Amino acid sequence: MHDIGLLLLATVMGTPLAWEGQQDGRFVHNIVPSTGHETEQTGAGSTVLLSPHTEDAFHPGRAHLLMLGCMRNHDNIATTAASIRKVRLTDEDIAVLTRPALPILPDDAYADAQGYADGAPPPVPALYACDEGLTLRFDPAYTPLENADEGYRAAYGRLAAELARVSVAVSLAPGEVLVVDNDLVVHGRVPFVPRYDGTTGGSSAPPSASPGGAPAPRRKPASTATDRPPSKRTPPEHPPTDRRDPP
Repeated sequence: MHDIGLLLLATVMGTPLAWEGQQDGRFVHNIVPSTGHETEQTGAGSTVLLSPHTEDAFHPGRAHLLMLGCMRNHDNIATTAASIRKVRLTDEDIAVLTRPALPILPDDAYADAQGYADGAPPPVPALYACDEGLTLRFDPAYTPLENADEGYRAAYGRLAAELARVSVAVSLAPGEVLVVDNDLVVHGRVPFVPRYDGTTGGSSAPPSASPGGAPAPRRKPASTATDRPPSKRTPPEHPPTDRRDPP
């Protein structure tokens, strides 16, 4: 019932989508810590900070919205969130970060997608200027910053510092849902000690939704058009009800 409720909420805000290469194409993902993955920059990690990031930043068809629904949170583990509209950057830094300088690579949750292109993935901007303000495409853990010049790395570092400055911590209770604007807000997670007894985590990250109703969908920048992404899919007419992985 939890999964069905989240899918219904998602359809109110847009069109749910899923990825064939992640969790077998499920529309509702189950985010729990996994033994042996504690230090990874994925939902299976636990003991390190999950760096603030845009969900599926590497993908040109990434969702506009992300829903995070809490099932268990006995230790009050917090999700972090930071909006690009609250940061303070100089015009010079914005000019640097709105040019395509580096690619963003598929994260470790997309093992099959890490070789999805025949050649190197194209560089993309970290920031985009829209009529209503800046939007961002940000995933420092999977951005090869060592390949950028010193000026770009410095500007990127100032962006990261500003996002950290304006970040807020949100600790969800079971049954609560956090909706993240994936074009404006980066999200992460504070470190925690996993229990591995079925009571730690259990926060579903269901389904990413792309606006299709009242909110006008933002156009993805043309510079992403040459990306070579893995496949995604939209929900069947009657999605299966059993979407839960074992802990």
